[in-house]
Amino acid sequence: MDVGNFPEKVVKYLIMTYGKHAIFLTVIFSAVLLINFTLSIITNIPLKNQLSSDAELHLTHWREFSTNEGNDFANDEMFRKDTRPRGELLVNKLLVRLGEWLKVGLLEWSIWVSSLSLVVFLSGIYFVVAYSLKKPWLGFLVALGSIIPAFSLGGSTWGFLAQGFLPRELALGIAVWIMLIYFYGLEKNRIWVSRLVFLLAGIFSNWYPVLFFHFAAVFFIAEIIRLKSIRKELLIYGLLYAAGASFALMDIFIKSAQTAPIDLEVFRFRFRYMLLSSFEYTFLRYLRRFLIYIAIVTGLFIFSKKTLNRDELRPLSPWYAIWLSAALISLAGIVLENFTTFARFLFSRASVWFLFASMVIIAYTIHRIYEKKVKNSLLSSTVLATGILLIFTGQSAIPSIYRQIKDLRINSANYNNYISLLENLKEVTPNDAIILASPREANKIRAYGARGTYVSWKEGGIALLDGKSGREWFERLHEVDAVFGQKNLEALQKYAQAKNIRYIIYNTNEISNDNQQLTLFPLLKSGPFVLSENLNFSEKNKN
Repeated sequence: MDVGNFPEKVVKYLIMTYGKHAIFLTVIFSAVLLINFTLSIITNIPLKNQLSSDAELHLTHWREFSTNEGNDFANDEMFRKDTRPRGELLVNKLLVRLGEWLKVGLLEWSIWVSSLSLVVFLSGIYFVVAYSLKKPWLGFLVALGSIIPAFSLGGSTWGFLAQGFLPRELALGIAVWIMLIYFYGLEKNRIWVSRLVFLLAGIFSNWYPVLFFHFAAVFFIAEIIRLKSIRKELLIYGLLYAAGASFALMDIFIKSAQTAPIDLEVFRFRFRYMLLSSFEYTFLRYLRRFLIYIAIVTGLFIFSKKTLNRDELRPLSPWYAIWLSAALISLAGIVLENFTTFARFLFSRASVWFLFASMVIIAYTIHRIYEKKVKNSLLSSTVLATGILLIFTGQSAIPSIYRQIKDLRINSANYNNYISLLENLKEVTPNDAIILASPREANKIRAYGARGTYVSWKEGGIALLDGKSGREWFERLHEVDAVFGQKNLEALQKYAQAKNIRYIIYNTNEISNDNQQLTLFPLLKSGPFVLSENLNFSEKNKN
C-alpha cells in the first residue's frame, strides 16, 4: 500500500502559511469569545448557570460518574430509562475523571469542554474549506458564518454556542476534521485514504452513533454521485464502516430487541417541531432554510455554468456531491419521520452536511464570479465578504438567540433565585430524593441540584427509543401539567401524597394557598420559589 507522505503533507499545508492561518483563526476565536461572554454580561447570569436544556440533561449523566458530586439517581425512574450507548458512557466517565483530576466543578467543566468542542469545530471548518478550495479566506468566511448556529432539519443545528457539553457538538467537530482526510484522499487520488474515512466514521460511531452513521451515509452516496457509478470499492467502504462500528451495531441490536415500537401519538407530541403541519410552519419555519439554500445553490449553479469554465468549477465537484447526497438523505428522513415508525434513525439530521456544503458552494461561486466581473480592491473584497456573511447570518438562528437573551435578561432575578434554591437542595434533602416540580423546569433540578425529579419535559426523548417508556413519560407529564395547571397548593399536596413524593418545588406567584391545614413544611425559599416537604411521606412506599 502506497501511503505517500500522509499525514506529513497535510501537516505541511497546515503550517506552510502559519501567519495567515493564525490571523484568521485569531479573529474567529475572538468573535467566539465576544459572543459567548456577552451572553453572560447581558443576562447577568454566569455561563455555568445557563446551560442549554440538552446540556443540562447530559450533565446529569456526568453526575452518575462523579466521585465528588455523585448521585446515581437510582429512584429517578424516568431518568433511568434514558439509556445511552456504552461508548458514550465510557467517554462520559473519562471526561468526568479528567475534570476531577483538574479539580474543576462539573458545571464549569461542562462549559470548558463545550468551548473546546467549539474550537475543534470552527478550526476544522476553516482548514477543510481552505484546503479543499485552496482559498484560506473562504475558509475564514465559512467558519465565521458558522459561529452563530443555524437550525437544520430534525431539531439539530449547524454550529453551536458554548452552553454546556454535548457529545453531538464534539462529534460534529471531529467529523469535520475527518473531512480533511477525505479531501486529501481525493486530491492525491489515494483509495486507502478514502477507506480510512469510513473506518474512522465507524470507530467514532461506537461513541456517538447517529451523527457518524449519517456522516458515513452522506459520503457513501456522495461517492456514487461524484463517480457516477456504483463500484466494488463502495462495498469495501461499507465493510470498513461496519467493522469499525461493530460494538455500536451490537449495542443497538441488543437494545432494539428490548424496546417496544415507537408510540406515534407520543412521538408526534414530543417531536412536533420536526414534523410537517400547517403551511406556515412547514414552509416559513421548518423547511425555510433548506428551501432557501436549494434555491440559492441551484441559481448559482446555473449562472456559474454560463460564467465560469470547467477548471474554475472543478474544486466544487465533491462539494456538490456532498450537497446532493445530504439533501436526498434529509428528504428521505422527512418522509420517514412524518409517515412511518422509522423516525428513530433521524435521517433528516443529515441536513447539517447540506447546510455546510451550501455555505461552501455559495462562498466559492460568488467569489469566483465576483473575481471575474469586478476589479479586485480592498473595497470590493470587503463588499464581497460582507455580502456572503449576510447570507449566512440571514440563515442563522439569530432571532431565536435574541429572544432567549431577552427573556433571560428580563427574568434574570427569578432565574438566579431558582438556581440558588436548587444549589441548596443538597443541604436539606437526602441523596436519593425525588422532587415534584413543573415539568418544563424540572430538568434543572437534576443538573443544578443533583436530585431526582418525578418527570421533566427533556426526558421525553425516550419516545424515540422505546414506545412503552415514552407512553409512561407522556402520562406522567400530562398528569403533572394538569396538577400544576390548577395553581393550587392543596392539589399539589394531594398528588404528592397519592404518588408518595416527599418534596415539592413551586412558584408562589403561580400557586395559591387557600387551605391553612396543609401538611407541607417549607424547607427552602429563594425569591418566589419554595421547596416544601410532604409530612405524610412514607419511607416504606417511597418513589
